[in-house]
Amino acid sequence: MENVKAMMKDGKVLLIITLLIVIIAMSMVCVVLAKNLNIQETKRTNSDANWEIKITDIQVLNQTSTASPGVPSHTDTTATLAATLTVPGDTVTYEVTVQNSGNIDAVLESQTFVEGALINESNLIIYTYSQLPDELNAGDTTKFTVTASYDAETTQDQINASLSNTKTITGTFNYKQKGM
Repeated sequence: MENVKAMMKDGKVLLIITLLIVIIAMSMVCVVLAKNLNIQETKRTNSDANWEIKITDIQVLNQTSTASPGVPSHTDTTATLAATLTVPGDTVTYEVTVQNSGNIDAVLESQTFVEGALINESNLIIYTYSQLPDELNAGDTTKFTVTASYDAETTQDQINASLSNTKTITGTFNYKQKGM
């Protein structure tokens, strides 16, 4: 018993009791302040997602009597048109159909038209085209026109100097997922 009295004198027991009280108090504070943290991993998969945007058709809307629309061709993302125009003022107008038969909304990222890929093609034939809409939602179809025109103000000297009265144009259309 004298040992206990001696320890108390030294304050060691008091220190140990104080430390135990502090530890118990801190544990209680932690329990009171602790919140459950639920972390749930959500994987977003859509096995039914279908990306399918493509050119589905090219039609000749109109042409002058001496103009020839050639044989338009297309892949899913490119349309190639080759008009043969005989006299100044000749025109051919094509209608190109683009369809989103998938189930993902899309936006037009870029459209590029490259004219006159062949060295002997005429610089007297000019292509103009209407702008595609920026958005092509799932299930929607859009159409735009491309017109080939033989410059009506062409002189006979220019005609004589021209190597050809045919010119091709290739349009490429790039879409991306809407919101990406």
